[in-house]
Amino acid sequence: MINIEQAKSEFKKYLQQFQASDSHIQLKIDHTFRVIAVSKTIAESLGLSEEEVNLAQLIALLHDIGRFKQISQFQTCIDEKSMDHAEYGADILFQDKKKIRLFIDSHEYDTIIEKAVRNHSKFSLPKGLTKKEDQQAKIIRDADKLDNLYLKQFQNIDDIFKGSGQKELFTSQITPKVYEDFCQEKCIMVTDRKTPADFWVCILAFIFDLNFAISYQMVKENNYINHIIDRLTFKHKQTAEQIEEIRKIANDYLERKIKEVSR
Repeated sequence: MINIEQAKSEFKKYLQQFQASDSHIQLKIDHTFRVIAVSKTIAESLGLSEEEVNLAQLIALLHDIGRFKQISQFQTCIDEKSMDHAEYGADILFQDKKKIRLFIDSHEYDTIIEKAVRNHSKFSLPKGLTKKEDQQAKIIRDADKLDNLYLKQFQNIDDIFKGSGQKELFTSQITPKVYEDFCQEKCIMVTDRKTPADFWVCILAFIFDLNFAISYQMVKENNYINHIIDRLTFKHKQTAEQIEEIRKIANDYLERKIKEVSR
């Protein structure tokens, strides 16, 4: 059996080695516990058993465990400038003295947990996953993206762009490849992002990698797309026009997907 409350208690003990006063550490702690709640909601919407719902919550608890060492060592959450936090997190749990045993006694779910943690931030899931591996991996990927969309409604822009914030964002333009991919309803590859505007479009494109009916519904019901876009006041005329087209594409996509999954 998975004891999720005990696992949370052990997680809080693990966090004691990090600077609680670091705002970036606290941001990731808050993110983790919101993702747990969203994962539970998604898992329950799928009619999963209590044990499977707890497994989804445990994966959410552990999905960003690599972030804390990343922040303390490199002072950044940007993988390209430091390390792959998902890979590192999986290594912490399953290679570093088997820390996974702090959070769950049984070995039964080790492979599912490792693959979900290791792949939660990948551009796409690898082939060859079992049905249960695929399901749990998709739950954490949806929950993680949904919380990122939630956060971008109000997260300080200067914090995101390290001080040059709004001026840098609002004077930037969208790279043609990024705009074309969004218009084709594709997620944006990190390597294709060149400007601050590209970063924002990449966040909005998370909707193209959602997997479950409730995930689409949560984006629509919380009005994430419009709230995020309404924060943006681009000075470049073409960029402003492109953002409005992106708004339309995103909202139309959500409406279509909700209708498809409701049939």
